[in-house]
Amino acid sequence: MNTDSESILFADECICAAQARAYLCHLMNIHFMGLPDLTFVEQIRSEDFISILEELSNENVLCPNLDVGASLMLGYIQSTAKMEAPELSETLGVDRTRLYRGIKPGYGPPPPCEAVWITCVRDATVVLQELSGIYRLSGMKVSDEAKERPDYIGVELEYLRQLAVQEIEAWKSSNEEKAKELLEKQYNFLTEHLCLWIPNFIEKALSMADTDFYKGHLSMLHSFLAHEQKRIDIIIKN
Repeated sequence: MNTDSESILFADECICAAQARAYLCHLMNIHFMGLPDLTFVEQIRSEDFISILEELSNENVLCPNLDVGASLMLGYIQSTAKMEAPELSETLGVDRTRLYRGIKPGYGPPPPCEAVWITCVRDATVVLQELSGIYRLSGMKVSDEAKERPDYIGVELEYLRQLAVQEIEAWKSSNEEKAKELLEKQYNFLTEHLCLWIPNFIEKALSMADTDFYKGHLSMLHSFLAHEQKRIDIIIKN
């Protein structure tokens, strides 16, 4: 039987893991849910954002292999430091549109939407209905400005982030049963949704990306998903 001190230590470790998960979901999602306009360019050139990438470029900061993608993004920002902001915005905008919007076959990968990538396994309508039901039951709130379908990669990542935030609150309230229930939901969502199709999308998108900025972003997301699925599984089994 675990002692009180062991239980507290376990809860603290779970809080740290959930905080990292929520933070990385947010960091990954900035590039899916927002356009690389002039404000975006200003943000990625800011000291704060560069410091984040520098920290993530150090191996094993939050999860293994994040450093590879972070280094690519950081290197791109540094190499384009003298580029005028409108030009950088346009360059990133073209690459983002190609990779994340699925404009037309051959121009970029199919759009990053679950139903698009698993049509050979499941019916698209069923997937969309299932996700809508999952979000509704969890009370998930998506920004009105997002205007994305429920299986869009950014919406699915936001759902995972909100579950992690709820888990943090449960641990802090000493509601271990609720916290573990939320961990199970995150693991199931990663296994049955995110990790079922996003790795295939990333593989295709990486082969078509022009900028190291988005190559880095995709690489970070791949490392994050693979690590979190394993980490949550380990926590659940403890």
